[in-house]
Amino acid sequence: MYKTTVYFLIISFLFINCHNINFERHSNIYIDKLNKLPDSNLTSIEIDTLIKYYGDKKLNDSLKGFFIVKNNGNKPLYFTKVQKGCFCLNIPNDVSNVIILPGKTFKLFFEVSKFNDVGYFSKAIIIYGNFSSLYRMLLVECKVSK
Repeated sequence: MYKTTVYFLIISFLFINCHNINFERHSNIYIDKLNKLPDSNLTSIEIDTLIKYYGDKKLNDSLKGFFIVKNNGNKPLYFTKVQKGCFCLNIPNDVSNVIILPGKTFKLFFEVSKFNDVGYFSKAIIIYGNFSSLYRMLLVECKVSK
């Protein structure tokens, strides 16, 4: 029994490390592509807030919201990828074809179909695009109780 537990822990540890390495490698692919863009193609963005906190929610509740993204630069803004931090978080609209003209805004909608666990809920949305920092991390947070 002891050997089985030890083997299980070792395999679990390796799986977790491989998962993190693949996540980093996957994320770096988009950053590498964006790094090849000349600076003249980059624009700047403004986001209404980087953290959306929705207070207290109940177990099995759902949540819908959005981030407002504004193109402050003088070039069109486009997203190369929007990566969600959890399967429970959904981006209902395909944003791969969205072009935000200079001075214009865009609502990046998200939804959580239902909260399955009690406790603090904090999930990330990472947007990659042709803006000066190449990516931004946005957080959706709330406290879930029974």
